Amino acid sequence: MGVSLTLLDYAKEKMLEGNFSLAASYYQRALVEGVPEDIVNLRYLTKNYLVYPIEYENSDRYFSLLQSLHALAENETEYANEYVQALGSLLELKTMFMRALSLFYFSDIEVSSRNSIVINQIAVILNYIRKNKTEILESDVYDIKRYCSGVDMSKFARELNIIEAYCMNLLLSYTAVQDQAYLGKTYSAHTIDYGYYAETTINSRDRYLNWAVLKPRVFVIGGDAYYNDFLRDYQLKLQELSGFDSPKKLREELNVLVKHKYSKNGSNKEFFEYAKHFEKEDSSRSSYFSDMNKLANAINPLNRLNVMNMLFDKKNVCSFELDEYFRRKKLCGVCDMISAGQSWSIDTVRWCMAIAGCFGIGILVYIALAISMRNGMYWGITIEKH
Repeated sequence: MGVSLTLLDYAKEKMLEGNFSLAASYYQRALVEGVPEDIVNLRYLTKNYLVYPIEYENSDRYFSLLQSLHALAENETEYANEYVQALGSLLELKTMFMRALSLFYFSDIEVSSRNSIVINQIAVILNYIRKNKTEILESDVYDIKRYCSGVDMSKFARELNIIEAYCMNLLLSYTAVQDQAYLGKTYSAHTIDYGYYAETTINSRDRYLNWAVLKPRVFVIGGDAYYNDFLRDYQLKLQELSGFDSPKKLREELNVLVKHKYSKNGSNKEFFEYAKHFEKEDSSRSSYFSDMNKLANAINPLNRLNVMNMLFDKKNVCSFELDEYFRRKKLCGVCDMISAGQSWSIDTVRWCMAIAGCFGIGILVYIALAISMRNGMYWGITIEKH
């Protein structure tokens, strides 16, 4: 009968419960008890076929592991069902890719770091699909038609093309690459003279300089010289997809996943269970004001209908239009500029500006910043154009 794969199912259960350490222990036990390493690795990388492993270097290892499972299923038929599951993830590659983008949207896509692994892997999956699409679709190297009879290959082919369009769209559109420099300490001394003796208190404070560079995401991974090539290929891909509005569709699909909007068929249920636990560890999703908002929602469920959520909630996916520098462009994009340049949460900036506006001075500052932006002067930000 072969080695049972039940341990991997236990690992999945624990992962969905948020017990990642116990899940990892079950993966390790599965290896010790003889489950083929390629099966364990593929399940681990994809979180049991839920997401594409975009956060790992050489994420295209997913495809080589899939080929290894294919060979395993050919030689040992007891693993055929496992290969069918794995093939199901390939046929849902676009869904897995979008889920991965939603997990790392706030930490690596909306605002990036230098040499971001996630952005680099967007280029990796793009290049892999470009080079191997013919083999996948026409040569059928994965035996899709044999193991998944009745599959709509034309739909799968279109989804691969959409992944290509989305990858190029992401790489060509702008992101804020934030940086920080340590400026040393400042000291302040306070002395109280009581006449017969004096008491001095010395306080120290670390000083940092924050700034950001707005640039196309392809620049983040050192692909500056390839911008025009990506742009040409992107335009050709949109023509091939016959009027497909990539920026609009990409934003719509990511919004559904970022906001945990359940589908009618329940296909995202397990992913959202995993995402709920994953996002608790993501500091880029929270701020002082968003935490206050969560508390208000818990105390008063009707608060979810409050218009303030629409104005200040940061859980909105930005625009992916090319050459649009400030993607969260509510009221001229001033808050987006401050958030990117000073490394503050966007909803924190919006709340602060709203509070300052109540005293009048905030409105004047906002107008001054909007005028300066119109004239190409930005606070804490430089723009690196292609």
